[in-house]
Amino acid sequence: MSKTFKSFVEAGDFFSRAALVQERVGQAALEKAGKAILEKAQGKFGHYQRATGEWARWMPLTQYTRDERVGLGYSEDEPLLRSGELRDSVTLSTEHGRIVIGSADIRMIWHEFGTTHMPPRAVLGPALYEMRNKVIKSISHAIIESSMYGFVKEEDL
Repeated sequence: MSKTFKSFVEAGDFFSRAALVQERVGQAALEKAGKAILEKAQGKFGHYQRATGEWARWMPLTQYTRDERVGLGYSEDEPLLRSGELRDSVTLSTEHGRIVIGSADIRMIWHEFGTTHMPPRAVLGPALYEMRNKVIKSISHAIIESSMYGFVKEEDL
């Protein structure tokens, strides 16, 4: 595809609009990718996870933990899921060309990396790892389409 301009002003106007379109498209693509990663991460709570990438499979809950859960009124064997508070603390922010998914709850660090008394049950790292190809493809497609054609359809993001 080639474009011919009648003047430098027309070319400048075109490229200015193209830059704005790319910025908006890039932000929309980041938000969509971030939501997909967030949903993947939140979906891991309460379900044993297999090994993925550099993250080990989740070890079964100890009998002590299972008994404690039942005593507190929770189901016996849903790792990382009690009231849903920890799962719901995982949030998404997209700004300045970045996707930030995390939690202000200190327990997420303990679960993501483990402690001396508890094996890791990572959700954030594996969620990104499992979604990496989809995220890269989605963002790349949106930026290339907007560069070539000056637009991208919402459903293509």
